[in-house]
Amino acid sequence: MSPRKRRKPIVFILLVVVILIGAATLVIPSLLRSDFRKSLAKQLNVNAEFLHLNIPPAPNRLPGAAFVIRGPVLSLVPSLARDQLSEGATFEMEWRELDRSDAQSHLDAGPWRGLFSAESNDVFRVRLHDCRILEALPERIRNQLIQSEDVRRQANAGYHPLVIVRSYEGRMELKVERGNKSNAALWAKKVKLVQDVGGENADGKLKVAAADDQQLVMSWTEPVVFAYEAAEARLFADRLGGAPDKVKLTPIRESTAAIRPAAAPDSTASAPDAASKKND
Repeated sequence: MSPRKRRKPIVFILLVVVILIGAATLVIPSLLRSDFRKSLAKQLNVNAEFLHLNIPPAPNRLPGAAFVIRGPVLSLVPSLARDQLSEGATFEMEWRELDRSDAQSHLDAGPWRGLFSAESNDVFRVRLHDCRILEALPERIRNQLIQSEDVRRQANAGYHPLVIVRSYEGRMELKVERGNKSNAALWAKKVKLVQDVGGENADGKLKVAAADDQQLVMSWTEPVVFAYEAAEARLFADRLGGAPDKVKLTPIRESTAAIRPAAAPDSTASAPDAASKKND
């Protein structure tokens, strides 16, 4: 075989290696930047549009909890007791990037206000450990809604409560990586914010693992609900003129109605007062 013929396979192999390396440089970074919501939905085999994120975690987000949203969040019914819930499959997830719109909508309210800033390009990542799926029988959820005087009052006033039907719970870590547009003064405010939020966390569930000039890392040392699925509850009577005794649960997208983090804990105003302030 002539030297020229021997060189052809070598050139071909080198060409294939270069192509594979080029593909890897494109694929690997995209995997590292994989969107948290979409990755979580794919792992759970659910539609990402119906996945409501609870980041940072707010309380009372287990199945059975019902809310009315009218500016502030009015909590009508607490979550079902844990002994009434069933645990599904367990799972974990390595660091996934939180979509910018999700970071803005979830991290720009309440005690976390200021962690997200539109003028910076910080990167937010989430990692999950020891996660489980929590569910309740639909009949248990319906019975709790029907038996609640507050829910019936809100339904009579024309409001359709949002009820949580499935929750995803586990130990969560949240990391903020400083972007090159985040100046020193702005980043210093975020470091102080994280340290203050961690210090105010009396139950000790939130731990500030890192707070330096390049990254902020917060970890929840006990399981929290980081996402859930919700449904709109419509109460109706099975017979004309009767009291509501049936509930229709319709899955609802987060973009349609979301229980956003509030500036203060969920409102505990009495249902009669809230109903009297119905918006037109």
